Amino acid sequence: MTSEELAYTAGFFDGEGSISIIKYNPSVRCSIPTFSLVVKVTNNDKVVLEQLKGWFGGSVSPQNRGYRTYEWQVTSLLAKSFLEQVLPYLIIKKDRACLGIEFQKHKSSYKKLERTKSMPEEEILARNTYRECIHELNFSNRRYISLN
Repeated sequence: MTSEELAYTAGFFDGEGSISIIKYNPSVRCSIPTFSLVVKVTNNDKVVLEQLKGWFGGSVSPQNRGYRTYEWQVTSLLAKSFLEQVLPYLIIKKDRACLGIEFQKHKSSYKKLERTKSMPEEEILARNTYRECIHELNFSNRRYISLN
């Protein structure tokens, strides 16, 4: 991708996108909560979202909101990769992008523990803290502060 395409994508994402960390509660299949970095862009122009899918992966799906809208979504490592690429050009969501990248790096360091279906309570609390920080940034004017 060219720097112009990345800058365009970052501007579009700053205005139309979102960054969140989703918590999935324990279930029959998995006895511990799981957390996932999720990046989304919702728009009524499917063509531009398909372009994002072509450049960064993920999926585009129609949304049922009473009018025709579509949503592009990437999760986990694809979300981290996307955020790393647009980070230099972000303005509004730069703090959230940094926190999302930090979360995914932190989470990746515990991959082996996830496969055993057990996780220390401290790790669950750390992931939940990242989730709460992203949520707070999404609904306030506060700036990013690293958890490390």
